[in-house]
Amino acid sequence: MKKMFLAVALTLFGLSALGQPVGPMQTFCSQSFTVTAGATSITQFVRASVGKRIVVCGYAVGAGAAAATFQLSYGTGVNCNVGMTVLPAPWAIGIGGELINRGTGVGKVTPVNQALCYAITGTGVLTAVVYFDQY
Repeated sequence: MKKMFLAVALTLFGLSALGQPVGPMQTFCSQSFTVTAGATSITQFVRASVGKRIVVCGYAVGAGAAAATFQLSYGTGVNCNVGMTVLPAPWAIGIGGELINRGTGVGKVTPVNQALCYAITGTGVLTAVVYFDQY
């Protein structure tokens, strides 16, 4: 009877799979960047750090009285102009619209030794907060 109780308890509490995480890799981003601006060219906001990747954990983007588009990219050189890669596709935000993605899972990760940049296009002013860290 005791053996059966122990087997049921182990099954219920999942002790056989303690070392196996489930879901996306968890990380805690301790840094953030905020910008409020109209149309801008590609601008670096996180410098590359030797041997480290930039992890984007989340973002909050909102447009005002006119539509705007926000885009993240990474690369090297001045304002990510060497080997620039869009991370991910640009986000088009309508008038008064918002796009919020803030969780504990890792969203996007750059390769090592890359800077993180942004660009804003459109006719309106946009506010964006990007949560990130470097590991």
